[in-house]
Amino acid sequence: MMEENQRALAEPKAETQQALPLSKQETKTILTPFAFEINRQLFGLPLAVPWRRGVALLIDFIIIAMLAETPGELLALLAALTFFRLGSKKRAKQMGKKRGIRRFILQTTGALVIFVVLIDTIPPMFNENYWISHDTESVEVEAEPEAASAEKTSFAEQTFNKGVEWSKGVVKDLGLGFGWAALYFSVLTAIWHGQTPGKKLLKIRVVQLDGTPLSVWDSFGRYGGYGAGLATGLLGFIQIYWDPNRQAIHDKISSTIVIDVTKAKRENHPAQQAGYRVKPDE
Repeated sequence: MMEENQRALAEPKAETQQALPLSKQETKTILTPFAFEINRQLFGLPLAVPWRRGVALLIDFIIIAMLAETPGELLALLAALTFFRLGSKKRAKQMGKKRGIRRFILQTTGALVIFVVLIDTIPPMFNENYWISHDTESVEVEAEPEAASAEKTSFAEQTFNKGVEWSKGVVKDLGLGFGWAALYFSVLTAIWHGQTPGKKLLKIRVVQLDGTPLSVWDSFGRYGGYGAGLATGLLGFIQIYWDPNRQAIHDKISSTIVIDVTKAKRENHPAQQAGYRVKPDE
C-alpha cells in the first residue's frame, strides 16, 4: 500500500487526487501534503494588523498578572475542573471521539487534584487558630526585629536571609504566573473560538489553517510557541511585520493565523465563521 501511495504522489495532480487514503503511520514515513493542509475557503480572510495583536496580548498579560496574585489553590481547582471537563463523555461525543484511556486519566487526575486541594483547605478552616492567623503573623513580624537583635545576627546574614526569601517569592510568583498563563491561553482560546478577553476587545481571532476548531490541546501548543518567541529574543513575535501571512513563530508552530473579525464581517467573507464548532444535530 505504501508503494502505491508513493507512486500516486509522484504522478500528476489529477492522478494524485485519486491516491489511496494515507494512514497516520504512513504520513510519518513518506512526504505528504498532510502537514501543509490549508482550507481554501480561508483564502482572502483579512489579517489582523500587528498593533492590534500587540495590544490584545498586553491586555491578556495584565489580566494574567492580576490572576497571579490570587491563591494558588484557585488555579489548581480551575485546572482540575478543566481536566475533568476534557475527559467527559459528553465532550468526547461532541468531538466525535470515543472516551478512551487518555480521557479517563484526565478525569481521574482532575478529581484527585480537587480532592487534595479540598483536603488541604477545608479542615484547617475548622481550627480556631486559622481565623486568627493574620493577628499571629503580625505579632511574629513585630517580634522578629527584637529576636534578631537578641541573637545579634550579623548584617551579612540578615541580607542573605532576605535575599533567599525574596528569591522564593519571585519563584512562587513566576510559577503562578506561568500556570495562569497556560490555563488562560489554553482554555479561553478554545472555548471562545480563538479569542481571549484581549482579542475580543481588539476584534481579532485565531483561526487554524485547516478551518477546524481549536481544541484545548491546540491552544496549549500555540501558547507553548510563545516560549520560542522569547527564546529568539522576541524575533519570533516581530516577524509578523514581514511574514506574508503575518504569522508569528507560535502561529507557524500551531498552523494558525489571526484574522480581523470586523473586516471579515464587513466583507461578508464566506469563511468568517471558520473554527466554530458545529453541533452534532446541526
